[in-house]
Amino acid sequence: MTDSWPMPAGLKGNPWPLRISASLAGQAEGTCPAYTAVKTRPAVSTKVRPRHPRARLEDFPLARVQKVLDMIEFKGVSFETALQDVERCAPPLHEMQRSFVRGAVRSYLGNERPHDAPAVVPCGPEWAVRATKDNRPWEFTSWGRRYHNPSAGLREFRFLTLGRAGERERPEAQIAHAAHVAASGEPAERPEWNNLPYKLLGAETVNWVRVAEVGLVDGSYKVLFEGTPEEARARFSEDAAPRITSLVRGGRPRPGASCLKCKLLTSCGALAKAPGLLGVPARRSPWPLRKVSMSDLRYYRDCPAMAFAYTSRLPRTGEYSLEAQLGKAVHLWLETNHRLRAGECNAYDMPMAHQSWGTAPNVMTGEWAGIGSQMLGRHLDVCPYNAGPITDVSFEPELAFHDTAANVVVIAKPDVLFRDNGAVVWRETKTTQREDRYHDDPLDAHPQLALAIVLLADGHLGGEPTGARVELETLRPGSANLECIEPFHEPERVAKARQVLHDLAEPWRSDEIFTARPTGRVCGTCPVSQWCSSAIGGHRGR
Repeated sequence: MTDSWPMPAGLKGNPWPLRISASLAGQAEGTCPAYTAVKTRPAVSTKVRPRHPRARLEDFPLARVQKVLDMIEFKGVSFETALQDVERCAPPLHEMQRSFVRGAVRSYLGNERPHDAPAVVPCGPEWAVRATKDNRPWEFTSWGRRYHNPSAGLREFRFLTLGRAGERERPEAQIAHAAHVAASGEPAERPEWNNLPYKLLGAETVNWVRVAEVGLVDGSYKVLFEGTPEEARARFSEDAAPRITSLVRGGRPRPGASCLKCKLLTSCGALAKAPGLLGVPARRSPWPLRKVSMSDLRYYRDCPAMAFAYTSRLPRTGEYSLEAQLGKAVHLWLETNHRLRAGECNAYDMPMAHQSWGTAPNVMTGEWAGIGSQMLGRHLDVCPYNAGPITDVSFEPELAFHDTAANVVVIAKPDVLFRDNGAVVWRETKTTQREDRYHDDPLDAHPQLALAIVLLADGHLGGEPTGARVELETLRPGSANLECIEPFHEPERVAKARQVLHDLAEPWRSDEIFTARPTGRVCGTCPVSQWCSSAIGGHRGR
């Protein structure tokens, strides 16, 4: 295979091994191609890894769940002893992470695997498939729990999912990859250095393969694949091999959320540098690298512990109210309609008030369907295509900027980004049933507008200054309103936007322990309060 991804200097011409994990095989199609190419090359990670100070708290609690289960299943350690040993490991766990790890281990040990399923026991060694292609070694692995029945030639691999099994559809490429590794992998020892190959321990007879998923919030269990090794290999060839070829080949960088974990962060020319974007000054000792969106900063403003639990991807309960689901349904309807028409909306594009509409899980029915239909009808008055032809239209594009002063990768997703006569226009759409103005200043209520203003004012989005603007479209059942801010003509609004960003980002950037800030208003609707001992009014979802 010829690499289309430009390998860093000093690594060309060397037969470095390629290593593909099941988690990498399941990466979303929109993931940066350069990032996935780096991930398949452990030698790149070893040679060019950027150096950043470590965060004070653990950022991957699922690894702690694995450690506890390893101690219980392979060393015979008791539940409490294993938990206490793992909780003492560095870096320390946040209080909410500790609560999750304890609950997750209990759920896993009591999982709902059918009693009549074939008997298996824990398998200590990892499984690895090694192949040679284009004179280069390839290794295929899977991260999860492994079980086997050697006398029956049975292997079972289990993915761990933070929520409930089957709650989110797992990519077919990932399932096929895991089945292939379970069917064809040899027991193997992980190398001491990541750029070295696995040590294979000898092939085993495999007659039957099962791939399952266990939900750590409730112990739910779902079979994803079951069949012979031949069937597993055929599934891999059909569902995973083409995706893996694409991942290894790589391509042009596509900056986004993956930049946080990318080993080429500091040398990638595609990630725009925006020193001072958040208004946080650099310090003598570098900040630990972080990623943030304006939603993250709003969560932090409400409660630091809640924001950290979101960053740690702890399971959430009742995350979206009916009003929030309505807003999502309206957004998706407008995005879909604009993509299909690429022109001005009309009344025939909008759902009828008496009909159910929307896409799962945000299907609107009854009264909510009627309210949303009215809001969509009001959009006709402020559709961005009304004023004439617009160009370079993109819907919810993922934008990324590296604030090198604060050492933060800032992520933004405008609802719509387009050009009007060469000028960049950033539009956000909000829905509300309140007929009066629900904020004193839209920049305070919607900090993504402040970010958009600063990005435009500092030239990070390009385009002509004349006509460049940030738009806020507010849809109500009875009206629509469009507010515009032009950064190049309203310096006072740019100053206010910078202040908003600083006030939100500075305390978040300086915080390393993320202590809970319980209030009745926040705790009552907090989706992660089940993991928080400080929550007022008990734990939702427990």
